[in-house]
Amino acid sequence: MSIEALCEAIPLLKQALEKNTRDRNYAQTERDTVERMAMATKDQLKTVDAQVKLLSLSIEDADKQHNAARDDFHSKLQMLELGQADKIKLLAETEKTLRLNQLARHRVKVEGNLGRKKSLSEEAQEHKLEKSAQISSQLAKYKADLSKITMKCEEDFRQLQEGRQEKLQEVKNKIFPNAVCK
Repeated sequence: MSIEALCEAIPLLKQALEKNTRDRNYAQTERDTVERMAMATKDQLKTVDAQVKLLSLSIEDADKQHNAARDDFHSKLQMLELGQADKIKLLAETEKTLRLNQLARHRVKVEGNLGRKKSLSEEAQEHKLEKSAQISSQLAKYKADLSKITMKCEEDFRQLQEGRQEKLQEVKNKIFPNAVCK
């Protein structure tokens, strides 16, 4: 092959190199996007976990307040029992009613909080599974695309190498027509 033909082939090879470089940059950008999505999902899971923990702490605080209120009530009741025997029966009935009402309200509140906690946990788990599936499918797609690009690049490189070897052999044959070249 002549030098002119080689000079004409150079721009084509440069275009192929630029295309391969753009393809590789695109794949890198896509991989970075997947990583950002994974980090965002992890951050969202941390936020939900923090909300669940905060809800658990509020339930514990409600229990402590309930226990303190009950203890205060018992202390007052003991003081009244010392002073007036007639009011003991009335206070006992009142205490029982208040305690049952307070316990019923507390149970409703605790059940509501537990339901919300369970709901948040289920939502977090569903969200985690959904994001995991999305990330897995995107990652598989990107791996397949990257594999195709890599195979194409390797094939192009092999063809370029073969062409270069052929051109080199032709040049050697022209320069040294009678010599045996390896």
